[in-house]
Formats: sequence, structure tokens, C-alpha cells
Amino acid sequence: GINAEYMGILDSFTYSPSGSITSPPDGFVADYRAFIETLPTYDEPDCFGMHENANIRFQMQESGSVMQTVLALQPRTGGSSSGLMTPEQTVMAKAQEIQAMVPNNLLMEEAGPHTFRTMSNGPPNSLSTVLSHEMVKFNNLLRVIRASLVELQKAIQGLTVLSESLDRMFTSFLNNEVPALWSDAAYPSLKPLASWVKDLCKRVEFIRVWLRKGEPSCYWMSGLFYPHGFITGVLQAYSRQYNVPVDTLGFSFEVQDIPVEQITAPPVAGVYVWGLYADSCRWNQETKLIDDCKPGEMYSSMPVIHFLPHPNHVTPPNTYVCPLYKTMVRRGVLSSLGQSTNFIVAVELPSDRPSSFWIQRGAALLCALNT
Repeated sequence: GINAEYMGILDSFTYSPSGSITSPPDGFVADYRAFIETLPTYDEPDCFGMHENANIRFQMQESGSVMQTVLALQPRTGGSSSGLMTPEQTVMAKAQEIQAMVPNNLLMEEAGPHTFRTMSNGPPNSLSTVLSHEMVKFNNLLRVIRASLVELQKAIQGLTVLSESLDRMFTSFLNNEVPALWSDAAYPSLKPLASWVKDLCKRVEFIRVWLRKGEPSCYWMSGLFYPHGFITGVLQAYSRQYNVPVDTLGFSFEVQDIPVEQITAPPVAGVYVWGLYADSCRWNQETKLIDDCKPGEMYSSMPVIHFLPHPNHVTPPNTYVCPLYKTMVRRGVLSSLGQSTNFIVAVELPSDRPSSFWIQRGAALLCALNT
């Protein structure tokens, strides 16, 4: 039979750090049933190796799903008899407001004297090519936005036919959602319409400053239309500068102590990147390691990170290889170029915990949140 010492170990076994769920004591069937009745109705996240914030996030997602359903079911009828704006008046006002906010296209004529420069050894600067590609993508999106806003306002006034796509755009405006006409031509984003438009203006302004003043000392990666192209451009620039085969290069990463506002010059090699968010983890500035989230803090801003290309790079020990995604969805499809539409690159962050701990936590970096 099982000795008493072994049974004592079983009786004291806990399934979570908090001790909320333990193994049942030895007994009869009735004793096990009575023990089961004492178990909590809802399992705590730490039973599955998750942070207590996981429960908060789950509740927020459930609430968001309910709100989306309510918005989808609300009627599109209304009148001025109640003193409220009709749906047509609401959409018209919002369209005019956004139309006034949409920035002008990015023009090559705005380029500064040192923006599109060649490198000291002759080849063109790869990051200048990245800038030109970003301009094309943003200009195309801005044209789509302007044209659809004009057509929507004409349709509301009865001057043109309200097509199916414009009708869906009308509904999206009422629900504060980004129209499919825009999201199909845009970068991945989960922001509501109001935040999305403000974010777009900030992105275009970042590219415009880059266009006029030349390469920034620190890059806002979250503001780029196509971050994959930026990552490739950084590797190519290092390859051309140091005559190293680009297919032998990987990235090493160093989290900086200096805030972005105090960075006045770029690094000798590689780039400084800011604007990333830590999801299900945080950066501990005191220990210089990634750490567990604070209770109630879903996300935290990451400090500036130095992306430094390195030939034949090998991941150092005591490191968590943290995936970097464009959005919180954390899923994507492979594009025609063989790249994910959401995953960008794996960022190596120093840690005093095993990688399995952070994988179970779901720790990742994000370019943008959903607010």
C-alpha cells in the first residue's frame, strides 16, 4: 500500500501559488464529494500559470464583445423631434470633421537636402528607400480616405447613389469603427475610428519630419506603415556600410536608460527604436530585466531599444526571445513575400526566469494597442 509519508505529501500538494486549490485528503467517496463542493466556482488564473491580470483582460474582452453586439443591433432611425441628431446628420458631421483632419500628401518636393543621401562608400542608403516606400503607402491611404469621404457626403445629400461599400462606411461611422474601405488600404490596427484618425495624423507627421529633416535619431517603429521593410532596411544598411553579407546578419538588442526625448544622435551602427509596448510583462528599469506585470496594469511602455545588426548572431543565455507583433491580435497570415502580416521580429530581452515562464504568461511586445 501507499505509506503514510507519501499520502501526507499528496494531501499538502497545491496546484497554484496562492494555494486556493489543493489536492483532496485521503478518504472515502463522500469525503471527495464534500471536498469538491468547497472548491471555488471560478478557477484563479494562477492555476494555469497566468497572471491575475488575465482574468481582468478576459472580462474586458467579454464586455467588448457584448458592446459590439449591441452596436450592431441598434436601429439606424432617429429624428430631430427628440432634439437629437439624425444618423445622417451624425455621419455628415463626423465626415466633415475627419476631412478637415486628414493631412496633405507627402511630396518629394518637401525632402531636405540630406534626406535621400548615398552612403560614404557609394551605395544608396537603404533607409532612404524605406522612406520612399512609406510615402507611397501613406499617400495611397490618404487618397482613399479623401475620395471616400467626398463620396459619402454626396450620398448622404442625395447627389449620388449610396453603394454597398458606402452604406457599410455609413454604419461604421455610427459605431465609431474604421470603415473596411480604409482598413483594406491601411496598416493593421484595432483602434476605434476616432483614435485611428488621430494615430494616422501622428504617423504621417512622423514620416513628414523624416522627409524634411532627414533620418531621425530614434525611430518610431509603431508609426511605420510596413515595419518589415524597416527591419530589412536596417540590415541592408549595416551590410553595405561594413561589407558584410546580409544573409549572415541577425539582431542583438539593448534596452536603453535614456528617454527618447534626450536622444539627440543616432547610434554608430543600427538604430534606436521607441514606441513599443510590453504585453503580459514589463521592463524593470532597476534590475534591467523583464519582470511580471503589476496588478491591474495590462500593458506598459518599453524604453528605447537599440536594434544592432550582428554577423552570425547567437542568442545569449538568460534571455527570453520575445515576439514583436503589430497589434494585440497576435495572429496573421503569410504574405506573398513569406512574411507574417502581424509578427515582425523576435526581440531578445534579458530575464532571470526561464523562457517557459514567459511563454505561459503570453509575454510579447506590441507596436500598437487597441485604444
